[in-house]
Amino acid sequence: PLFVSAQTETVLIQPDPLLTAVEESKALLEKIDPKYRITSQQVLNKKKKKVSIKMLLRDLNVIGFNPAENQLKEFVFEEKIALLKANRPVQRAPQIIGQKDGCVLIWRGGSRWGFNRDLSLTCADVKWIVTGLKFAYPQSGSITKIVKESYIPYSPEIHSEEIVKSGKEHLEKIIGQAKIELLRADVRSRAFPEKPITEIAHPDFIKSLILNEHMDHAEFIKAVREQNLSKLVEKIWVIIGLNKEKAMKLSISRSGACCLTQFMPKTYKLIAKRYPEAGLDANLTTGRQDHVNSVKASIVLFDSDIASGWKEKTKKTCVSSQEDLEKCLAASYNGGPGRLNKVIKKAGANWDNSKPARILSGLKKETMMYLQKLASIKDILKTGKD
Repeated sequence: PLFVSAQTETVLIQPDPLLTAVEESKALLEKIDPKYRITSQQVLNKKKKKVSIKMLLRDLNVIGFNPAENQLKEFVFEEKIALLKANRPVQRAPQIIGQKDGCVLIWRGGSRWGFNRDLSLTCADVKWIVTGLKFAYPQSGSITKIVKESYIPYSPEIHSEEIVKSGKEHLEKIIGQAKIELLRADVRSRAFPEKPITEIAHPDFIKSLILNEHMDHAEFIKAVREQNLSKLVEKIWVIIGLNKEKAMKLSISRSGACCLTQFMPKTYKLIAKRYPEAGLDANLTTGRQDHVNSVKASIVLFDSDIASGWKEKTKKTCVSSQEDLEKCLAASYNGGPGRLNKVIKKAGANWDNSKPARILSGLKKETMMYLQKLASIKDILKTGKD
């Protein structure tokens, strides 16, 4: 406990029991060795024929916190999932995913099979807050390499101003560190040779882009409709604040984009090879999982897209203002520079408002939603209001 002296009065500041429980949960999880085994199961394929698929039967090791009793406890549930993502059915929350000894574990949202799950835990009418989760999973879609990892999943019960602040500070710190390392290595911009590469993107834009990458489209639409977008932004801050360097480490999309900055394997390999002076981690897994390294890679990708991916008309259109540049960088980051070139060739400066041009150029609806989300997130970060 900390003591604050105010004249002759001494006030004892007690640590937040929930934050203490989270830190103690992390220590407990380190000692746990989740069990698993690989089995086979007969299922019907799309042609209604029976086929055998590989399944992972695993323990879900859950740490629960009972705030009424200030008690931490480990719970173990069993879960069976298809090893290959393509064989996993689409699920909708809420759903009971485990029952044992009078305790019920319910999935309320987020990833059904991964770590970013919103879970509720009830035992004989006593509500526990999930403060830790550990289980085995197939790494990067592999059916042979099984690894074990721990995580602190998000839940509304764990959402607090202090954790939101912690998440903001962590992201600001890693963005700052990424820029420092690129400056120390004297990495110059190839798009604007007179500038260091760090001047390509403002820290607030990088923050907005990362938040955007981890904001579900459907959740965004719902939050805007309910005028509650700031809470959704805070949710991502909470996940980062709870897990720090582990945050989004295991967030892998169906297309293979990974981790905090959601890099595709091919894209990461390309820029690591194209910009050796940036000193990016050559290992595809650790390079994308490391927060500082992945932010450095994003900054390098921004420069690479402008210098090597954008046509002259795209460059002229996009560098007319900082707002236009960030909009183009985001579209290029999400949908690729090729599609951006095509839509600007057809519609010019009005590219993001021309539906026919977007359709003809192949610019995805997802990218347009991505830009809408980005604008809203930037506004939230600037004003703090919905």
